[in-house]
Amino acid sequence: MLNICDYKELTEIPADTVEYYKVEQAKGNKFGMFPYVPHVLSQGEVVIKGLEIIDWNQSE
Repeated sequence: MLNICDYKELTEIPADTVEYYKVEQAKGNKFGMFPYVPHVLSQGEVVIKGLEIIDWNQSE
């Protein structure tokens, strides 16, 4: 259960997440997940006005 008073935004990507990215990239896998990063789910609507949209299908 989430206690909003205890919530702290991450300031950097966790080391375990970076390691996962390296391993999956070395295997040649495509990935876009955020392992080892806490997620918050909502039952209601979430206002996204003004937020950055990330297109995982876009090539660099």
